[in-house]
Amino acid sequence: MQAQLTKPLDVRRNKVGDEVTAKTTQDVKSNGHVIVPKGSRLVGHVTEAKAQSKGEANSSLGITFDRAVVKNGTSIPVSLSIQAIGRAQTAVAESGDDMMTSTGGGAAVSSSSRTSGGGLLTGVGSTAGRVGNTASSTAGAAASSAGSGPLASGSLTSSSQGVIGLHGLSLAADASNSTQGSVITSNGGNVHLDSGTEMILRVNQ
Repeated sequence: MQAQLTKPLDVRRNKVGDEVTAKTTQDVKSNGHVIVPKGSRLVGHVTEAKAQSKGEANSSLGITFDRAVVKNGTSIPVSLSIQAIGRAQTAVAESGDDMMTSTGGGAAVSSSSRTSGGGLLTGVGSTAGRVGNTASSTAGAAASSAGSGPLASGSLTSSSQGVIGLHGLSLAADASNSTQGSVITSNGGNVHLDSGTEMILRVNQ
């Protein structure tokens, strides 16, 4: 499932329990039928917020998504983790050739430097067919650790994993969270995700 954040997140401003919202950017289908239309609202919450401090150089922001709201107002219970995260379309367009050389990354920023973050998506996760019946899902499918380098186009595919094009960030499963959320960590800065940040989400099984 591909989506993008609809409001920014910042580890220095957000606290545990704050709402996280995104929207789907492609239809999600099962057996040829659309079960979550493009433009549907995904709702979750912050599970962890640890800002950079004098005694800790890193910061971390935990996120989980637990329901989808389709255009007719129907709420569908889901359990989604982040498989991949990348720069926003607007950030890719604006940065151009500077994308590969920018410091601090688009989403991980220090207190003195901030740039836009996010990425393009082109694929839909193959597990999306379970969206309508995952409220009680407890399996351990988890977001992969980062390690993929930035792509020249800034694009993600359904097979992308980790962090793409955002320097200084890593992505992992939240092992301590029973809702199987994801944790984004910044090495040496504070995690900041702009509105429009693109994500590949997968259904926890």
